[in-house]
Order: sequence, then structure tokens, then C-alpha cells
Amino acid sequence: MVKDAHLAYIDAGAEIITSNNYACVPKCLEFDSKDDALLSKYGVAGMVAAAGKVAQASCHERPDSKAKVAGSLPPLAESYRADKVGPFEENLRQYEVIAQSIAPYCDLLLCETMSTADEARAAVTAAANTDLPIWVSWTLKENEPVLRSGESINDAVEAVKSVKGAKI
Repeated sequence: MVKDAHLAYIDAGAEIITSNNYACVPKCLEFDSKDDALLSKYGVAGMVAAAGKVAQASCHERPDSKAKVAGSLPPLAESYRADKVGPFEENLRQYEVIAQSIAPYCDLLLCETMSTADEARAAVTAAANTDLPIWVSWTLKENEPVLRSGESINDAVEAVKSVKGAKI
């Protein structure tokens, strides 16, 4: 089903498809007991890599398209919840696993739906070790032009621009 979705986007003219590993993070997987067997068999790294393989295979099925794969580095807890973002070092360790697992199948890495500057900095730091281009997207408060954490967009951008070796 995921491959069919990727192909539908490519056939519609998408130039970028995003790997389907947004929920392949320990916090999300611990809520779903049916994933226990998969998690124990493949681990987060294996599940993330599988998502990358499907996205890459979809692009290869459409060799005449210009579609590229963006590997997802998603929030590690809940989306849109700055109060759930963990400590930098813990986040960095988890993002390193995700980045290294998805990178072989991608053309760029997408640190997506970041709700704090520090969360984005951890994701970008891990992504920088892959030597791939990095895109970052933040989630903002609904009625204010600031991150969900209350931090300014400028501060968030400066936080990721300070990461050594990052191709942002």
C-alpha cells in the first residue's frame, strides 16, 4: 500500500516523496503492542530502513521521473508537543539511529515537524553525519508566528545553522 501511494504521487508529478517512517520511533512504537514482534525482530533501525527501501524502489519503478526520496527524521515523541521533547543527548542518539538507517535510500533528509529549536538541532546534528542535504520544517503555534515551544523562528534557524557540517 505504501509503495502504491508513493507511485501515485510520482505519477501525479511529485519531485520529492517522503519515506513512510514517521511513526518508526520508540515512543510511538511502545504505544502499539501489535508492533512488539516487529520491533523485537527488526528494531527501529530495520523498520526505518524498510521504509527507505520502499521509497527508493518506488522511484526506481519510475525511472523517467525526477522524483527523489526525502528520508524522514520525525519528532521522537508526539507531534506538535514541545513539552514532550526529550533532552538533547537522548534525542541525538535516537536521531543518529534513524539518520544512519534511512540515509542509504535517500537523496536528502527531512527533519520534519520540529517543535523546538533544540529538537531540530539534534535531528540536524545526526543528519549532518550522513553528508546528505538537509531540509528542516517546524510546527508553529496556531495564532502566533513562533514555534510550539514559544521560541522565535529566527532562533530556531540559527540553532540549526550552527551545526558543523550540516548542508542545510
